Amino acid sequence: MMTSQKLKKTKIICTIGPSSWSHEVMKGMIDAGMNVARVNGAFANPKELDKVKELVRSISEDVELMIDVKGPEVRLNKFPNPLPIKKDDIVVIGNTQKDPVYPANYSDLYQCLDIGQKMVVGDGDVELKLEKIEGDQMHCRVIAGQVIKPCKALNLPGASHTCQVLTENDMINLKHGMETGWDSVSASFIQSGDAARLVKDFIGDKLKLVAKIEDQQGIDNIDEILSVVDEVMIARGGLGVELGLEKVHIAQRYLTKKCVEANVPVITATEMLQSMMDQPQPTRAEVSDVTTAILLGSNSIMLSGESAAGKYPIEAVQYLSKIALEAESPLLPMAD
Repeated sequence: MMTSQKLKKTKIICTIGPSSWSHEVMKGMIDAGMNVARVNGAFANPKELDKVKELVRSISEDVELMIDVKGPEVRLNKFPNPLPIKKDDIVVIGNTQKDPVYPANYSDLYQCLDIGQKMVVGDGDVELKLEKIEGDQMHCRVIAGQVIKPCKALNLPGASHTCQVLTENDMINLKHGMETGWDSVSASFIQSGDAARLVKDFIGDKLKLVAKIEDQQGIDNIDEILSVVDEVMIARGGLGVELGLEKVHIAQRYLTKKCVEANVPVITATEMLQSMMDQPQPTRAEVSDVTTAILLGSNSIMLSGESAAGKYPIEAVQYLSKIALEAESPLLPMAD
C-alpha cells in the first residue's frame, strides 16, 4: 500500500518524546507520512539519541534523523511537579540545585539581568517580571499564566545574557550524532552568519545545518545566514515571545519569501496542530494555518508537543499528510 509519505512533497518533522516511544506508535507515524524524527536537545544525551535511532531504524531506513541543539536558550530545571501560579504571585528562581526552581543550563544568570526584565516561560504560557535580586535568587512577579512546568525554556526578550552558540552538552550530542550516522542539526537562536559558521565549522559536512530563526536579530541578518546554512526553521514559538504574537505571521511570510528566493529549504514550526495535544482532530484555523505555510513555500512542517507528548501523535501526522496533499493539489475551481 502506498503511504502518504510517498505521495506528498511536503516533509513532516516529528519531535520524539514519551507519546512516540513505542514501536507501534512510531510505525503508525511513519506509515502516516513522517519523514524526519527530531530529538529536542534540551533533554537529550547520547543514550537517548541511540534509543531514537534504533527505534526509527527498526521500522524505516528512509526517515531522517535530526538533533536539535539549544545553544544560548535558558532552560528551567526538571523540578518534580508543575508549579501552580496566579497573577501577582512572587516566584523565586534560584541559581543552584539546592533551589526548587533554577536555570538548569545557565549558572549565574542573575548577574546578567536588570530589574524589570521580562521573563517568558515556554512559548508564552507564563510571563514574569524580575522585581528584585537577593543574593543569587531572582524574585519574579507573575504577570500572566497559571502553571510553570519543569524543563521549559526561560526566554528573556531584549536581554544580552550570552553569546554561546554551542553548549558543552550540544557538542557532546553533535559529536555522537556525527559518529553514529545522524543527518542534520537544528541550531537554536542563530542570529548571524558568524553564529551559523561556528556551528558549520564544528560539524563540517557530517550533518546538514538547519538554522532556527527565533528573534529580530535572526530576521535582520537572514541574508547572511542563508549564505551559510542548508535549511532554515521558522521557530514561531521564539518569534512570538521576542516580537509579540501579532508580528509572527508577518515574520513568517518574510522569512519564507527570503528562503524561497535563495533556494534554501524552509521549515515552519510551533503549534501547527496544538489542539491535537488533547483532541483527536485539529481546528479549522490550524488546518488553514498549515495550508498557508505550505502555499507560502514551506518545504517542511513540524510537530513539537503534538508528537512528543500529545494524546494523538499518529492522528496528527495523518492530518498533516492530508492537509499537505490538498495544499499541493491544483486549486479547486471557485464558484462565481
